Amino acid sequence: MMQLLALPWWQIALGYLGAYTLLDAVSYVFPLAPFGITPWNPATGLSIALVVVLGRGYVPLLFVAPLLAAIVVRGMPLPWPAELAVVGVLGAGYAAARVMLSDPRVRFDPSLSSQRDLFVLLFTGVTAPAIVALGYATVLVWLGLLPSSQYAAAFVHHWVGDAIGIFVVTPFLLSWLTVPRLPKATVETGLQILAMAAALWAIFAYARASEFQFFYLLFLPIIWVALRHGLEGVSAGLFLMQAGLILAMHWSGQVPRDVAKFQILMLVLALTGLLLGVAISEQRRSQSRLRHHQEALARASRLTSLSALAAALAHEINQPLTAIGNYNRLVRDMIRSGEGNTPIASETSDKAIAQVDHAARLVRQFREFVRTGKAEMAPASPASLISETAALAKPLVEESNIGFSTKAAPDLPAVLVDRLQVELVLLNLISNSVEAISQAGRAAGRISLEARSSADSGYVDFLVSDNGPGIGPEILNGAATPFTTTKPEGTGIGLTLSRTIVERHGGQLTLGNLAEGAIAIISIPKAGGTYHVE
Repeated sequence: MMQLLALPWWQIALGYLGAYTLLDAVSYVFPLAPFGITPWNPATGLSIALVVVLGRGYVPLLFVAPLLAAIVVRGMPLPWPAELAVVGVLGAGYAAARVMLSDPRVRFDPSLSSQRDLFVLLFTGVTAPAIVALGYATVLVWLGLLPSSQYAAAFVHHWVGDAIGIFVVTPFLLSWLTVPRLPKATVETGLQILAMAAALWAIFAYARASEFQFFYLLFLPIIWVALRHGLEGVSAGLFLMQAGLILAMHWSGQVPRDVAKFQILMLVLALTGLLLGVAISEQRRSQSRLRHHQEALARASRLTSLSALAAALAHEINQPLTAIGNYNRLVRDMIRSGEGNTPIASETSDKAIAQVDHAARLVRQFREFVRTGKAEMAPASPASLISETAALAKPLVEESNIGFSTKAAPDLPAVLVDRLQVELVLLNLISNSVEAISQAGRAAGRISLEARSSADSGYVDFLVSDNGPGIGPEILNGAATPFTTTKPEGTGIGLTLSRTIVERHGGQLTLGNLAEGAIAIISIPKAGGTYHVE
């Protein structure tokens, strides 16, 4: 489109006049008298596309082109006054069609981006040719060049012929000129073209015997193209089919006894293809918009949880940072005191390095979640999850002087998890237990982390239990709704985020109270399942 607009006006004008004359010449078959009233007029569709896309500056060409075609193709069969009158009717009629389509109140989009735009074009393709055909036939009868007995036939032939030209050529050119989105050359498009050729052969091979009764075969490839490529594809298919029909007519010399019937068949073929094609295109656009809305909703949902995830990350990353500080202070004190206990210093440094690595993984996981919202799922041993979580939680529970024990049942199957996310959930539950025990002032606080087989054979349970004051009814009854908290400085997002992570793993988080203390049970699917996390 931009390349076309960049051409000089005179080059576009010459190209249009040449194309109009060529189309008029190849479609000049079965004329009604020598006046150029033929079963289809693709040049009319070219004219409508030209003035719709390029604007009113090209309207004068609508008067020049028919006159040029009359001279070159038909050798001026009418006297000059009659020819000028006919040209005036043609030019004025289709200039009026351009004015209607460009009216801001009509809101016509030349790219045919909706069903409404196609219906506007089809309405124009019916009314404008009817007005032009009425004026054309009236001029010929009034000047005595056409018997009044042929008035109706001339009107119908010209009307339907121009309508077919608009229905077939104009959508194809508008699709190509406004948004170049024609079907790509593939094996399937090649088969579709072969199907069109085969249908044309079947029609014209038996034309004399069947009087084109096999015309319905053309509907099959057109429907195929419409279903696969939508409006853009079917408009190209109809253009090729129209060209094939014209060439077959010239090649075979077959003339239908009832030209009007043949015109109606061609018109119905074009309408069927266009209406089906625009319905498919509209459905695809709706699906595309729905998909984009769903993606936008997913992004919005992810963004709404970023504050919660960021707060949880800040909470969890504070633990390794605290541990790193403690380990480094221990090494510093050993160096200053001159103890020089190399094994202890080495072990302490290793623990500090492990905490640094854990903090780095938390940050990397957070960044990946923000970018894609996806989890890095992989099979993991429940025992390894217990041991890694225990190592990360150890500084926290030791600082609070709380007893901590772990247990993993033997021969547990692997679970399908994002390790860091599940460890984040377990650490959050352990942190809640530590805070609950500390706030209650329990002198002999203890926390247990355990993995065992679930009552559901497809899951493994991870349990965090303590001997604290238990979980309040506002948490149990509220199912950990956002911002519900019993901590003086709590945000109320830890349990909500934990539940979200567990459910994204296809599992379940259950909270409850024991005879003394609280328990949280995380049920995670085994790795052998087919659950996919997004």
